[in-house]
Amino acid sequence: MLSELRRQKLTHMFHLTDTNKDGCLELGDFEGLAKGFVKARNLAPDAPQAKGLQSRYRATWDLLQEADADQDGEVTLQEFLDWYDKLMSRRDVFDQMIRLEAQHGLIQHGLLELDQDGDGRITLSEHKSGMAALGLSQHEVEESFQRLDVDGDGYLSYEEMLKAVTDFYYSDDPNAPGNWLMGPYGDIA
Repeated sequence: MLSELRRQKLTHMFHLTDTNKDGCLELGDFEGLAKGFVKARNLAPDAPQAKGLQSRYRATWDLLQEADADQDGEVTLQEFLDWYDKLMSRRDVFDQMIRLEAQHGLIQHGLLELDQDGDGRITLSEHKSGMAALGLSQHEVEESFQRLDVDGDGYLSYEEMLKAVTDFYYSDDPNAPGNWLMGPYGDIA
């Protein structure tokens, strides 16, 4: 069963993903996210990297359709939370999914995709461009980056991102850096 903190984090993620703000997730939301990331990266819509982003967001939507309990083509917040609750109850399976997403650059709707120079780490500038695609303010993005950069070296490494994703989904510690993966939400300070 999802703890209140996990429910709060997932609800925040749901609302960030609901790009048209109609209260449910559908294919158009994922197309909107892809467009936002393409724009944030200053890619031409037909560039190979843009096509890759579009394909990955489509794959994410295809996976999320498992949450559509009533098969109406939309995923409500309750369906989203129920699906994650079921998925996360099998920690071994969920951990394997996170690692697979990490290997393919799918973590949290493409955060690793923000590694624009391909050096294996995300700078504040790269983080800003992606988080802006989610509608976060500059202050929220800077706060998020500062909390995620656990070693304080000015970069988000693969290891920091993988730990942050795990913390985002599993930690019930309100001070866990991974809680800031998608910016601030709820009562987290």
